[in-house]
Amino acid sequence: MHPTCEGASSMSEIETIAQTLPTADNPSGRPLITLLPGFHRRAEGGHPWVYSNEVVMDAAAKALAPGTIVTLRRADERPFGVAMFNPHTLIAGRLLDRDAARAIDRRFFARRLERALRLRERLYDRPYYRLAHAEADALPGLIIDRFDAPITGSPMPRRTLCPVLLSTGLTRSWSCRRTPPGWTGLPRS
Repeated sequence: MHPTCEGASSMSEIETIAQTLPTADNPSGRPLITLLPGFHRRAEGGHPWVYSNEVVMDAAAKALAPGTIVTLRRADERPFGVAMFNPHTLIAGRLLDRDAARAIDRRFFARRLERALRLRERLYDRPYYRLAHAEADALPGLIIDRFDAPITGSPMPRRTLCPVLLSTGLTRSWSCRRTPPGWTGLPRS
């Protein structure tokens, strides 16, 4: 059986997608999002989200596509970190790393997923678990459930994660799903 990703019709297409991904983003070329004065304190204390009312939401920020990787900076223009940005939601920024120079690429996601996998392998005897649990695994907004070889997860950034997951040998298939409102994914008692 060839590994597949939802939206990719064959292994060769997946390999093509994987090869077209940049090996690193360009931290110096990222869009800049500026926090309003004083609004860095909550995130500095460890909170992984930046709300839309905490940033300068100018025309350039509003024009960014959801999921754009941005450099967050304080009101005094000092770098604060790197985040995924969505100007159309209350949670405008999901902090990926406090190091604004960190490259967000396949290696970044692979390292975080490998760390999550090592933890799950210590906790569970069988490969049926939540592999990535968003902010708890330093992967804001990402949920990945493992059901032995098939893996299902949230649609955040599939073009990057699909090749990473397939290269780990964890899965032969990947499908994205949207969680129905009110459903937490936990069994009912």
